[in-house]
Amino acid sequence: MLSAIGAPDAIAATINSFPTMAASPIAGTDVASWININGTAPDLVSSPGTASPVFTDDWNRNVHSARLLGKAFAHFTNDLETYDKVRVNHVAAAGAFRADQERLRALGESGPDGRRETGVIRSPVRANSAA
Repeated sequence: MLSAIGAPDAIAATINSFPTMAASPIAGTDVASWININGTAPDLVSSPGTASPVFTDDWNRNVHSARLLGKAFAHFTNDLETYDKVRVNHVAAAGAFRADQERLRALGESGPDGRRETGVIRSPVRANSAA
């Protein structure tokens, strides 16, 4: 599923992993902007003319993700690279996993009042409880 949070960054990381992109890497915001502009093109959705706004549940159900990624890869690499599901999915998954790890780490470091607490390990067992 493509969501506004995470997926554009993972797609950008995947595209940036190509040696042809070393000189001009892109950002997740570039991908998000491109998807916002092009994500409802008639050849990318199953019901042209009735497309939902991008990144919504309806859009996720109706978008041809592989076709969208193919067009994005072509656009950002000036047709030098192509989307190949087998070749690039592990890179995209790794990028999404790293982004999720960072979000989870930040949540884990926040105390109950929302302040950051570093080096604190929380346990559901109280120190005074009998084992």
